[in-house]
Amino acid sequence: MNSRLLFVLLSFLLAVSFAGCDKKTRAGDTGGTSAAKSAPVTKTKADKSKKQTVAGGLVARIVFVGQKEACHCTHDRIDASWEALQAVLDKVKIPVERIQWDVDKVAAERYAKLRSPMVLPGIYFLDDNDKLIDLLQGKVTEKQITKIIR
Repeated sequence: MNSRLLFVLLSFLLAVSFAGCDKKTRAGDTGGTSAAKSAPVTKTKADKSKKQTVAGGLVARIVFVGQKEACHCTHDRIDASWEALQAVLDKVKIPVERIQWDVDKVAAERYAKLRSPMVLPGIYFLDDNDKLIDLLQGKVTEKQITKIIR
């Protein structure tokens, strides 16, 4: 497949997935809590096979990709996942870089090249050589994060 066509197709899929909510945007919201529920994104067989390619790799750092301008449901997922990550990192010290998909476009593109998230937030787990160990996306739980870190 032509790389330009592939890029256009992936861009279209990302745009459609981020446009899925018709709720109002919360501009400038950087955190907070919410009781809203959102279904977690489950890992596919392809995700598991990619993890196996770097099996045994220890997580050296984490990149949390959120979004500044987003609907309430997306911000609720981002907030819940960030809180889950913070709860795990209270027990295990791993450096975290937090970026915004719509603000830090160059940095976000670098991680999208590793594996593009279908829904935000995306939490990238990287080894010492910046190789992707795993990617969790959507509303993530402490249990999911702990499973990757250990």
